[in-house]
Amino acid sequence: MLVVVPAIQLLNYLLGAWRQGVLIAQVAWLYNDLGGGDEPFVREIFLAVVFGLFNNGSLAVAIGPGYSGLSRQGLAWAMILGGVILTTMQVQDLKDQAGDKLRGRKSICLHVGEEFSRISIAVFVCLWSCVSGYSWGVSLLALSLIAIVAAVVMARVVLVRSPTADAKTWRLWCFWLSLLYALPVFGAL
Repeated sequence: MLVVVPAIQLLNYLLGAWRQGVLIAQVAWLYNDLGGGDEPFVREIFLAVVFGLFNNGSLAVAIGPGYSGLSRQGLAWAMILGGVILTTMQVQDLKDQAGDKLRGRKSICLHVGEEFSRISIAVFVCLWSCVSGYSWGVSLLALSLIAIVAAVVMARVVLVRSPTADAKTWRLWCFWLSLLYALPVFGAL
């Protein structure tokens, strides 16, 4: 770690993403070493922040030296994606509740209840699908694809319950999230 972290920070600097890299390292320290990843709701905030930093850092690297920050639309999109992570990322915790309980991690599903967690995931997947599609003005075809995948995620998270089924639902959620990430491209078509 004494070699890897400074080397990564140097690489971030050379690629033009040093600000994001420094903040990601600090959030990782808070999350992993200070136990922020074990506290309900705090964990989701850290995940939303670090996803935003990864997204912003990726843009800085992709655009290169001319990158001066997010546009107004880019900032709005980053905030939407942060909201998606903040309110739905708990889907990954459903598959390993037994392990989280054994470890003492207070995931949302263990802290406030599995039923609340599942229903809130379904509600927010629906909400963010609508908000995201609207914000990019995508075609009916693109919106339909996202709606179908969202509906499958919503149905599975509420109706199909086992560690194996929850692992599959989490993978479908990842696919849904990747479709949201593709919305700017769909909106430009």
